[in-house]
Amino acid sequence: MIFSTGKGLWILFSLCGSLALMALINEELLGGGERIWPFAAAFLLAGLINLGLGLHARRQPPRLVVEIPTGRERITRPVHSLYFIRAEYWGGFFLLVGLVMLGRSKGA
Repeated sequence: MIFSTGKGLWILFSLCGSLALMALINEELLGGGERIWPFAAAFLLAGLINLGLGLHARRQPPRLVVEIPTGRERITRPVHSLYFIRAEYWGGFFLLVGLVMLGRSKGA
């Protein structure tokens, strides 16, 4: 079950898309093999995308919204989140995972 608000599904799409892209690059252009750095680069790319998405949403001006059931007016800002975690925090997590993977690949 997936809980997302705003453009929260882009968090998953960015990760899956960048992993698929780097797997294709690793297989077709680099000749396959057991490399960690293409997948670390995929996490770094997904982290940058999510960080940009979250910061873009945070910089948006507030909007006046009318709640349909009550008719009350509310001022809201767009929030892009997945599992109630904002996109910029997912971006930081993906960047951290990518950096750890790069660190591990250098030691091997």
